[in-house]
Amino acid sequence: MLPSNLLRAKISRGTISPLYASLDFDTMALAERISGIFRDATGKRRGELMDKLREVENGGNDFKLVRGLSTLLERRCTFEPEGAFNPKEARMAVFEEASRSRTSSLEERNGVIQTVSTKLGISPEAMERTLFSDLEDEVILREFMPLDAERLLKQYNLSVTQTLLFKSLRVEFTASGNWKNIFRDVKRFGLIYSVERGNDGFRVSLDGPLSLFKMTERYGTSIAKILPQIVASDSWSIRAEILARSRGRVYTFEADGRELKSIILSA
Repeated sequence: MLPSNLLRAKISRGTISPLYASLDFDTMALAERISGIFRDATGKRRGELMDKLREVENGGNDFKLVRGLSTLLERRCTFEPEGAFNPKEARMAVFEEASRSRTSSLEERNGVIQTVSTKLGISPEAMERTLFSDLEDEVILREFMPLDAERLLKQYNLSVTQTLLFKSLRVEFTASGNWKNIFRDVKRFGLIYSVERGNDGFRVSLDGPLSLFKMTERYGTSIAKILPQIVASDSWSIRAEILARSRGRVYTFEADGRELKSIILSA
């Protein structure tokens, strides 16, 4: 799932649907470029990574798409502060020493850094790097688990669908096969549901996260989490009522596995 401010959707005649990423040459190239930026950023500051991604945004690309793809890739990263010492402990040692000496000038500050560095057995330069190395832009990308462009785009399409369902009042779906895993997740996530059996299998109705009794973020996340099991079925369809708060209206979302199977990632 993506942050709600990165949802791309189109509205027409009472319906709403995500703007899915195409698997065409240009979009695949964009996904590969963004993934390459993450690969090349290994061992560098997060701030440098963000600067490169902003260049892609400013290059005429849809910024929500770029940020959405970047968000998915950043979840596959491990960031760590630079330096051998805990930055919080280093700051505390410096602040305590500065309080004792009543530091008020740059020269006195440098003296404090020198004193604390000597106590910890590191150079003043290493101490300067350590002090704020845990700030968001200063942490170092230590490990990145890459995704190929096609899988990244399919993951994006799954994620924007999940983000849309997070705003649902009610969700109905059918599926062919995979019911054991679907019902396992429905029950595990504590979703309120009803089931009807028809000629083509089961039809399941779920109360959405924005219904009267379940207006919680946790419940909305649970709704989104069962989507991978639904789309992993041989055939499936979804119909949901989506509340657009900014417009004060409810729209219908419909999706069919026959149309989306080739562009959306399954479990």
